[in-house]
Amino acid sequence: MTETTGTDSRPAPLVVLSGVNNHFGAPHGLQDIDLEITRGEVVVLTGQSGSGNSTLCRTINRLGTGHSGPIARHRRPLPAEGRELAQLRAEVRIGFQSSNLFAPKTVLEHVGLA
Repeated sequence: MTETTGTDSRPAPLVVLSGVNNHFGAPHGLQDIDLEITRGEVVVLTGQSGSGNSTLCRTINRLGTGHSGPIARHRRPLPAEGRELAQLRAEVRIGFQSSNLFAPKTVLEHVGLA
């Protein structure tokens, strides 16, 4: 059974970011990010180098520091440490940008390796 929200038939969000910011000194790495991800949904972030893709992923799985704004997983604040944090990191996949692709593989096969 899939949990839903109120009268909405969509599944309850798995991860919710509300007005999340991340600063590296003066410059913003992320500014006022709102995002909801539901169970089973695949989210792909693309963009130029330096546009905040990796920063957002690192913020969601608590590999980065310096963020402000609430981030919830299963309607609870992100864990700061321990088994729950390890589980969160196991569920958030990051395919880092690299030019080290394997020539005979398709894009889908490369994504599967990430």
